[in-house]
Amino acid sequence: RFWLADGNANGELAIALDFEDTAAEFPIRAGQRISFTATEVSQFDGKPQISRATGWMLEAETGDVYIAEPAAPLDAVADMARVVRLTGTVTNAGSPCGGSSLCYDFEIEPGWTEILRSASEFIEVGDCITYVGPVSAFGGNAQLDTFNFDWIFTYRQD
Repeated sequence: RFWLADGNANGELAIALDFEDTAAEFPIRAGQRISFTATEVSQFDGKPQISRATGWMLEAETGDVYIAEPAAPLDAVADMARVVRLTGTVTNAGSPCGGSSLCYDFEIEPGWTEILRSASEFIEVGDCITYVGPVSAFGGNAQLDTFNFDWIFTYRQD
């Protein structure tokens, strides 16, 4: 699974492919410009998700990746699909929030807490985490969904 920004529109595009049938023949990296033909679209939490694709083409190897560093709490509508960088501390053990994921309180600064959603087994209370990825929303709330574990870096004092 990965996430794409559409070069022709403002919006989020989730990709969840059966890689045995539809994988690109090149590694997909941040900053690339790629094209493909979507052959099947499904729904996840009311949003479109490409589930099959063919004809993968690498159009450009590198490009700008715009990352916002918000100074205020996220807004589920205004910040949807915007790629952000936020560093904060996990302040609770998480609670079930769909599938195998837990939702954690992610304190950016006193008085500013976001939802960090993850199916990982390595997030612990007290971890300092930097998240770089798109803002998503579930149930009307903005959240930082780590379905790609490469979007988080964990600092832990042992």
